Amino acid sequence: MNLLPRLLGCLGRAPLLCALLAATLFGASCQKPPEPKYIAEFYLESPADTGIAFQMPTTHLPFHRMADPFLNQASVTRVEQGQLNVKVSDNLVRPANCLMFYFDQDGQKRLYMATAGNPTKRIFLFINSQPVAVRPIDQPIEDGMLFLFPEVADADLPAYVADLKESIKRFNDLKNSR
Repeated sequence: MNLLPRLLGCLGRAPLLCALLAATLFGASCQKPPEPKYIAEFYLESPADTGIAFQMPTTHLPFHRMADPFLNQASVTRVEQGQLNVKVSDNLVRPANCLMFYFDQDGQKRLYMATAGNPTKRIFLFINSQPVAVRPIDQPIEDGMLFLFPEVADADLPAYVADLKESIKRFNDLKNSR
C-alpha cells in the first residue's frame, strides 16, 4: 500500500498530524535490533613484561594478556554450556562446567592460527572488558570449537549462558542488518 499520496494530500489539512504520522512510519521502518547485553573478546596470554595485567574474578590468579583480541564476537556463531572431565590429580578426574564457543569460517582460521602458534599459552575470554574464562592451549584447535572454563558460579551459569546466547543472536542480527 503506497502511503505517500495520502501523506502528501494531508499536508494542507493537518500538517502537524501528517508530520507525526510520517515520523512514526519512518521510525518504524528504521528500527534496529536491540543492542547486545554482552560483548565477547578472546585474548592470548602474553609475557609478563609486555602484556596487560589482570586477575581472574574468582580465583584471583594473575595473568597478562595481549593488548588486542585475536577473536571477537563478530566471528562467534553460537555458544553452549558443556561439561568436560578434568584431571585434578593422577588418580582424580572430575567434571567441570565449560563454555563452548563455535566460530564462523574466518574465526576458525584465526583460532587455529592462534593455537598452533602459541602452544603452552592460554586463551582468555573477556565479556564487556572483564575476564570471565580461561583455557590452556594444549594443542592446535582445528574444529573451530573453543572450550573455556568460566569463573562463574555453577548456579548462575545457565542464566549467564542464556544471556550470552541472546547477545550473540542480537549481535549477529545487527551485523546482518547492515
